[in-house]
Amino acid sequence: MPDDVDNLPDPPGPPDMRRRPALYRFQLLGLPFLLAIPVLALFGVFGERWSVVNARSGSLEISVRYPAVFRYKMLDAIELHVRNRGATAIDSLTVTLDTAYAGRFSTVTAVPPFTGPFEVQLTDIAAQQSRRVHIELQAERYWSHSGRLTVAAGADTLRVPLTTMVYP
Repeated sequence: MPDDVDNLPDPPGPPDMRRRPALYRFQLLGLPFLLAIPVLALFGVFGERWSVVNARSGSLEISVRYPAVFRYKMLDAIELHVRNRGATAIDSLTVTLDTAYAGRFSTVTAVPPFTGPFEVQLTDIAAQQSRRVHIELQAERYWSHSGRLTVAAGADTLRVPLTTMVYP
């Protein structure tokens, strides 16, 4: 019996066929989107960006730097510089971050600390003096979040719109 196994002919070889990629129609449609993601990342579309807004009203002048684009779970901050342009001191000034905006983030803290719900009080701002408020945010929810930062001192009120995009 072992001699019969040695006398068998070799099986035929595989047929000659050209290999080519086989993609379904929906895969061909999705391929440009998959290729676009690294290209957009190379151009910094998904990186961090900040916006700066300056405003004046009466004796108040403010400059706000806030995150326009950042990523999920990252920490970033809203930097507010308030300046008393008037000739007299401002007794009390209130900085309020919109609750709808702040609620989209976790770990919302401020220096000086919040005295109310997302509200910071500044007192005794002398003429031509500046103060700084630092509000730290951690991105908690994806996509676009809009709100407003309000600075009020007596009759002078400034409202700055904030829009932040959070990428996954």
